[in-house]
Amino acid sequence: MPVEFKSATERYKLTDQVDKYVFFDDIFNSKGETTQDPLAGIWFRIEKGPPIGPGLHGYDESGVVYEGTVTLKDETGMEKKLGPGDSFFIHRGSKVLFSSDDCGVCFKCAARPKGKL
Repeated sequence: MPVEFKSATERYKLTDQVDKYVFFDDIFNSKGETTQDPLAGIWFRIEKGPPIGPGLHGYDESGVVYEGTVTLKDETGMEKKLGPGDSFFIHRGSKVLFSSDDCGVCFKCAARPKGKL
């Protein structure tokens, strides 16, 4: 398989909208519908608004905050505000809410097929 590349400007072209203040775009993904261990590379932006989450995470996910701030709160009540350069890991089976006081942009990798938020 060839190597894929994307420009830094891709994070400003997010096309999928989860809510009026949450946007994402899978810019990389494993090829094929039956890939055994799928992996997606995702640009994610969250603007100021109430906490939101996918419910139960059905996959492992890791990310790095590139711009702004992103707050994560898990099912135990632990809450952490992250800034540029900070990273996070969400374990499969966790319940995590995302929010931002301003606007946060992350690059995330998730063990999931393309487009399954």
